[in-house]
Amino acid sequence: MEYIPTKIVDELLIDFEVIAQAPSFIRAAAICDLLSIATGR
Repeated sequence: MEYIPTKIVDELLIDFEVIAQAPSFIRAAAICDLLSIATGR
């Protein structure tokens, strides 16, 4: 795996309705993914 250098986002648009409708195992993964995007890690 190769990581591409990026920067921390200026804005993060989250559709909570879409996340709320997802199955719990997908919802947990989505939240982790959003946090990694928001923190740049």
